[in-house]
Amino acid sequence: MYKTESKGNRRLYRLVVGFGIILWVMTPGWVIALPKGGDIVSGTGSIQQPSRQNLVIEQKSQHLITNWKKFSIGSAESVTFNQPGPSAVALNRVIGVNPSIILGKLSANGQVFLSNPSGVVFGKNAKVDVHGLLATTLNISNENFLRGNYQFSEGKYRPLAAIINLGEINAARYVGLAAPVVVNTGSIVVADMGSVALASGTTATLDFNGDGLINFAVSDDRPYKKRLIKGRIHNSGLIRANGGQVMLTASSAGHVIGSVVNHSGVIEAQTVQAKDGKIILSGGSQGNVQISGTLDASNVLVKADEVTVGARKFSWVNYYDRDPRKVEAKSLSTNNGDIHIVANDLNIRGDLDSGTGDVSFTLANGRDLNLAPGNPRTGLGGDDLSRIYAENLVLKTKGDINVDGITEKHTGGIKDSVILKSTGGDINFEGEASSFPALKASATNDINVMTNVTTTQGDFIGVADSDDDGKGDFNVDPGVVIASARDIDVSAPTINADNDESFDETRDLILNGKVENGDDLPPVASIETEAIQQGSLGSFLTEFFENGGPSGC
Repeated sequence: MYKTESKGNRRLYRLVVGFGIILWVMTPGWVIALPKGGDIVSGTGSIQQPSRQNLVIEQKSQHLITNWKKFSIGSAESVTFNQPGPSAVALNRVIGVNPSIILGKLSANGQVFLSNPSGVVFGKNAKVDVHGLLATTLNISNENFLRGNYQFSEGKYRPLAAIINLGEINAARYVGLAAPVVVNTGSIVVADMGSVALASGTTATLDFNGDGLINFAVSDDRPYKKRLIKGRIHNSGLIRANGGQVMLTASSAGHVIGSVVNHSGVIEAQTVQAKDGKIILSGGSQGNVQISGTLDASNVLVKADEVTVGARKFSWVNYYDRDPRKVEAKSLSTNNGDIHIVANDLNIRGDLDSGTGDVSFTLANGRDLNLAPGNPRTGLGGDDLSRIYAENLVLKTKGDINVDGITEKHTGGIKDSVILKSTGGDINFEGEASSFPALKASATNDINVMTNVTTTQGDFIGVADSDDDGKGDFNVDPGVVIASARDIDVSAPTINADNDESFDETRDLILNGKVENGDDLPPVASIETEAIQQGSLGSFLTEFFENGGPSGC
């Protein structure tokens, strides 16, 4: 639903997000010049200016701390860091009041930290070429920096500021952008096995994993009088870290409104040299994540209170002037990579396409998950399901899963199986009849079939009492039929069904358990091995109990 922002919050939003662009466009060219007032306060090095348009920092020690009154680069200017090697780090702290406007070239053979509480803007023609880059509005003490304890925080009385990239940032190892608001409409590319992190918060801790990837832990610890702005991380540009990791993460205190992470561009983390790339979008336990565009990776994880797929398309420049009647939905593509969504709510406005990969949705609060046609007030509607295109669709919760009237009209985009997992409750097929291409249902308690269920292409597989505590049964109501285009494969301590009336299989019927209200079938071990393999009982049990489910879900 379209909501109107208050004038005060709108003004705050425009000030924070638009400040860099406004300064860049309206400030006279003489203000945007080479860095000024450099003072080396720790480490060994020198600041040299061989020409009017070039500044060189010669770093001799592994760590160098320089305080600057101004740190900007004009469109025809360059700043170069000559460092002992790629492990060397230079902290550049801006103590003046002006934001850093980078319109020219920034180069380094090592790592460069740029900290400016007033914000940093990389213009559309800016070019950055470094081993590692961290641009932030947060500050770090000299002591923590020299110890490699990268804990950053924002000054208590500092206004909110932003890191905005409109240009081209290239790094051999990593790029990190950290601020209350982070925007990327340009390109951020790291070499293979590298990592990119966009982090939103007023405190942040930067960690380097053993494999060289970076992670941010962020939080908000400032007592805000007003609600925070909408869209705190926005990516509509290109981010690439093949064989590595891309992370967009934001804190989500209760006073945050609107989306916390908004992705509408292209993020690539493809597999290279047998190393799978990974994309993580995290809005925190109370935040929202809106995703559209492309997520091209072997593994995608989305975590938030609410996740919206196919987010509304808008421009940051005219966001508050948009006509809600003209808002269009966009699609999300993972280019054959798996996508895992962990949230309390999932809204699908455009197509969600993982190609030959799987799509999984876990209800984070563990409540009941309802599947029904249309758009039910809770759970996933048939309209949502019909927009999902994947090899397998995995739906998981600790509560019950209730299925009512889901048909191939709703699951036509699933090539193989719909997989339902209740890790603490029942699975109930109720109301109107349901049909699937193939179905795998696993519940720690009961599976209750109270209406007809059909698989039109593959097996029907059901496992009740999946935790083997003896408290789950498989129950089929009288007159109800489970029909399968291939095998019917059921495991439970007790199977309450009529063999002659309850099951209509095309190939094999495998019942592993005590059958009530019907004739007991021979134990599974006496059935032909080929039937077990083709009936998929063995593979199903292996997937769920040894490997944690298909594709490790």
